[in-house]
Amino acid sequence: MPNKKINAKNGGTVRQRPDGRWESRAVVGGKRRSFYGDRQSDALKAMRAALKAVDDGIIFRTVKADCLSVA
Repeated sequence: MPNKKINAKNGGTVRQRPDGRWESRAVVGGKRRSFYGDRQSDALKAMRAALKAVDDGIIFRTVKADCLSVA
């Protein structure tokens, strides 16, 4: 049986979507997040930046469109 490559814990995964874009996924801030890019390196760079921000103590949150208000 061949050895299967195993990523490090919370290391994330990357795949090419049917539309041609690249998607990387990782657990960031307790939730699974997806990061997209036109190239594999772009998607990985975005994911690594988010994981580094969490490691540095920066709280990672996303803003949903329905939470925004215009005054």
